[in-house]
Amino acid sequence: MVSFRATLRVLALTKICNQPYSLPRLVNSFLPDSLRANCGNYSTMPSAEPITAPFGTWKSPLESETVYQKSASISNLLVDAKTGKVFHVESRPSEAGRSLLLDTALTLGSADKVIKTDPVPVVSSSSNVRNRVHEYGGLAAQVYDGYAYWSEFKDGRIYRRRLDADADLENVEALTPESDVYRYADFDIHPMCSHLLVCVREDHTEPEPSKVKNGLVLVDMKSKSIQEIRPARAEGFYAFPRFGGKDGSKIAWIEWEHPDMPWEGTTLWYSAFSAQNVSLEPIKVAGEHLRVSVNDVKWDIANPEKLFYLTDKTGYVNLWSIDLSDPNAQPDIAMYPLAHDLGEPLWQLGPSWYAVISANDALIAPNMDGERTLCHLDLRKRRVTPISSDYRDVSNIIRINDKQAVFLGSKYDESSKIVLVTLGARGGDATFQEIEPSTTRGGAKLAKAYISKGECINLTVDFPPPADQTHSKKVDLHVTLYPPTNPEYKASDGELPPTVVQVHGGPTSRSPPVFNIFYQYFTTRGFAVLDVDYGGSSGYGREYQDRLTGRWGEVDVYDTIQAVVELGKMGKIDPKRVAIRGGSAGGYTTLACLTDSKVFSAGVSLYGISDMKLLVDDTHKFESQYMVKLMGGTLDEIPDVYEKRSPITKAENITADLLMLQGLEDKVVPPEQARTLVRKIEGAGGHVEAVFYEGEGHGFRKLENLKDSLARTEAFLKSAFKL
Repeated sequence: MVSFRATLRVLALTKICNQPYSLPRLVNSFLPDSLRANCGNYSTMPSAEPITAPFGTWKSPLESETVYQKSASISNLLVDAKTGKVFHVESRPSEAGRSLLLDTALTLGSADKVIKTDPVPVVSSSSNVRNRVHEYGGLAAQVYDGYAYWSEFKDGRIYRRRLDADADLENVEALTPESDVYRYADFDIHPMCSHLLVCVREDHTEPEPSKVKNGLVLVDMKSKSIQEIRPARAEGFYAFPRFGGKDGSKIAWIEWEHPDMPWEGTTLWYSAFSAQNVSLEPIKVAGEHLRVSVNDVKWDIANPEKLFYLTDKTGYVNLWSIDLSDPNAQPDIAMYPLAHDLGEPLWQLGPSWYAVISANDALIAPNMDGERTLCHLDLRKRRVTPISSDYRDVSNIIRINDKQAVFLGSKYDESSKIVLVTLGARGGDATFQEIEPSTTRGGAKLAKAYISKGECINLTVDFPPPADQTHSKKVDLHVTLYPPTNPEYKASDGELPPTVVQVHGGPTSRSPPVFNIFYQYFTTRGFAVLDVDYGGSSGYGREYQDRLTGRWGEVDVYDTIQAVVELGKMGKIDPKRVAIRGGSAGGYTTLACLTDSKVFSAGVSLYGISDMKLLVDDTHKFESQYMVKLMGGTLDEIPDVYEKRSPITKAENITADLLMLQGLEDKVVPPEQARTLVRKIEGAGGHVEAVFYEGEGHGFRKLENLKDSLARTEAFLKSAFKL
């Protein structure tokens, strides 16, 4: 038995070890194993007094040449519903950013807290398991009853391979014909007629965004035929086609149409299904155009006629269900209503934000003021019970059996990992085992003493009134601050750190407060990093998300500036030394902040939007009408608003140093936008550095380009801050 005083001593030491600005000089052998684990690897910790040096000049253990080396990341988890085997998809920057499907090689029953596995490739070394449906892709693979199915990036076709232990990886079967215009995603296999596969198909026969068509198709793997079961429409979209009902006698899906985005207004449908007659008779279940969205559709495990789904009908994304065995049944919330979102926007197809484990148990992950934590849901009592863990962001929750599931979990000091959770006898009881595939080992390592822990801060700021109003109101603003952290250094008394403000993309998205190697690269050098979930970000309810409606380029800019002002007042950052960085929509907010204020000393825009009018003409189908709501009307209706909010029309206002990083194959924000902005800034006498990467699209995947962009960003910021 440990005494109360001894417990306090351990807690006190643990608190000291986790302090971001200091490190106690403790001898490794003096500490018990449990406490030593909390404080990281002491063999790498200095024993001397910290060196006094200005923020931003500290020497870091992370180098640009090695920080992304062997940094394979896991993008998707899959479980064969017949066999319970776990699979995952890895993205590998060192292999030109290709994605690979692997058998995780997890054997259930181990008592180890960390289960090391040697994954087995399911596809050949030349495969790239990826698609470009909606340009962002999603769910490019499925595994069912000993077969793997995937979309091949190089030709867009669906392939199948039997998962025999000694099977040749090159021995694959093409399920769809050769085509350079079709893209496939979001697969599901019929439970009884396993030769039938349903999925989303995107048709680029006419490549203009307004003419690209999306539909639902049924692939017959015996006859190699493809039948359209929901009409391909230029104005429409589909997601989550899922077989259900007794013996697969039903099928459900969601759909939406322009100008909705899938987090704004979608509708859930189902129909009877027969392999002999695949004509559908759709019946609407939930959702509403423009007002109510539906996401993540799943059939119940215990009752095959029961359908679960996420919807924001209450103002927050909660879990709902309907029992379709009763013709008079109405949708009902499946949990005690929470003022927290259980899901995120459908930027990529096929996410899994919850798992129905058994007749009584489900796992959910509500966003609790920025942290998406795992909870148990008692389906009978509708009671939600938090499950204690260190995971600050939980996603991709997939059922294995009546007691177990896997998910991707991130901590403040560790990047995303595969986690096996086993439920206990009571709702909040569970044990966790981390799965460590050999293919993801390696890469940059950082002792805990060097790791900056994100501090979630809830600010109260004014919500700026529209131009025709004068009265503002007080609203919440969620930010996360990562302070400078390096046990080898300290700053002089009274000095405040230079700060990199990070603006997420989307704009309907958010930044989870978890380990981010890019952030740590800078915090170990003496910079602070500030994430801003400006009004319009996801995860905080529909009202928070809708703040950006009609106000993109205003609310996000105002909130980002206010975050800097407020943290400066709190004495957490140096408000005179602040840079701003963002990609895509975050790049737009970066540029808009530079044109509309003098708060920032420098900016880094990654494939950022600069011309709203050109974006309307050039961008892809999925987002082609996104701006109708964000801007408050179409380009024809309010051309002056589009011009006023375009950074390119105010390029001469950018007096801060600017670094622009752009992919030459970007279909979302074409590189010509960056080129035009560079010419205008230079013509006005501004200082801008632009780098264009060959073979990169909307986001960088190749190792050499990740390294280069990081090194350039560091050099640029140090020059801007005169460090």
